[in-house]
Amino acid sequence: MDLNSQNRKVIILELAEEFSISLRNLLLKLGFDSQIATISDNINEILNNKEIDYYIIALCGSNEKQCIANIRNLIEADSLFEHPILVIGKEAHLYEAILNRSFLMSVTLSYPYKNDDIITGLKFLERLLTRQKNAKKRQEEIRKNSKLDNYNDESATVNLIFNHFLTLGIDEKNLHGEAYITPLKNCTELGTAYLPTSNEKFKELVTEICDNASDWGKKHLHRVAYLTSSVLSNLAISPELKELAKAASFLYAWSLVREKSNLLKTDCLGDQSVNYKESFSKKILDANSELIAEHQVSEISDILLCMVDVMHGEVIDNSEMSIIASTILLADMVDKACWQGTCWNPRAGYRIFNTFKSGKFIRNFHPAAVCCMLKILSESLLNTNHQFYVADSVSNNPLLVKEANDTKKYVAEGDEERVKISSLKDGMTLSKPLKSFDGKEILEADLTLDNDLIWRIWQLSSICPMNSPMIIKKDSAKKKFTDLGKENKKHSSK
Repeated sequence: MDLNSQNRKVIILELAEEFSISLRNLLLKLGFDSQIATISDNINEILNNKEIDYYIIALCGSNEKQCIANIRNLIEADSLFEHPILVIGKEAHLYEAILNRSFLMSVTLSYPYKNDDIITGLKFLERLLTRQKNAKKRQEEIRKNSKLDNYNDESATVNLIFNHFLTLGIDEKNLHGEAYITPLKNCTELGTAYLPTSNEKFKELVTEICDNASDWGKKHLHRVAYLTSSVLSNLAISPELKELAKAASFLYAWSLVREKSNLLKTDCLGDQSVNYKESFSKKILDANSELIAEHQVSEISDILLCMVDVMHGEVIDNSEMSIIASTILLADMVDKACWQGTCWNPRAGYRIFNTFKSGKFIRNFHPAAVCCMLKILSESLLNTNHQFYVADSVSNNPLLVKEANDTKKYVAEGDEERVKISSLKDGMTLSKPLKSFDGKEILEADLTLDNDLIWRIWQLSSICPMNSPMIIKKDSAKKKFTDLGKENKKHSSK
């Protein structure tokens, strides 16, 4: 939709002052019909036409106390909740958080302001409304498309992900998930490969955002950048875009850090509400605007805007930009789940595996980014010290300790080989039973693994220490693995 369409109307709530006639004329020229109203009017009757997109402009006043009182009145008016609203008032930006929780779509404008600022605000609200409508249409299309119904089937989702492992060639690769669980002291523990190096301006801005962030925020951004770089290094992304992605994986949070927003730490694995998405998207858009206006940095603008598109359910294609945007958002989500405190939380890894297995977020991100991220997490879980999750009576039991040590020292015989849990493949056959540290037998010997079993092992390893690596019969999966690879190549060539 564009600004000249006729199915829109601006409702002006003159709560503290009159709206200028010149601005109403400007709105009319842009195709916006407008109407003056107050909250005491029968607002439900005014907003009764479902064919019209209503935009609310609320003039809350240039006096701080008056502004607060009027914002409170707006929040109490339930009929305004679902309509885009532009709130104008003294220091209105200070009330963004509560407005974001109270309205589906909201923008603030503080005094002093110009007519152009109001038009910009309306255009921004229009964009949010359009995204919301597109997301609803896409959800309807997904529900109608039977081919995507399998995403709701757990075994189909798992097979889909493991097939991507094979296609991407990461099934036997080490994506260095062991480094991700390292507690950061000075942010040098992860190396420097994920930091932007070719652009001095980027280097300065990354330093600035880290200096301004809280200790947790600084470490979070470094981990997000590390995860992003680890994923993209295994995908077919051009070197130029990889370098831009390094900068974007820090600078998407420019506005969040600047405003010390709680959204930077919100565990969004459990909060995918419309309000969260709208609020987080607005901060990314704010970051984009501020970086362009104040620092003349526009090179990463396409990445930041694509991140907003992905958050709002826009169709994800196979473009490099979609992959990069998905990866940064996924890294942000994963890290906020796994590092809410000062220590890596493997139980959050269980939540992530369980969530993706259910198919809940499988459409939200590019599958290549999802697969690489899950591979990294599986490696992280394998290298986690679970001893503090085990009762002292178990961890200090000499028999159990001896059995665990014997498993680690076991020398594979002629028809056996040792395989890390993160490198298991569909079709492998166990030659020894898989046991947890407390002595319980998880899987019996001579059992042939499938993708669903491997996924369950990964999940279980996040909350239960295993006596690993696993001992499997040599080449037991080789034929199946080779045949599957040929089938994928054959399918890709069609």
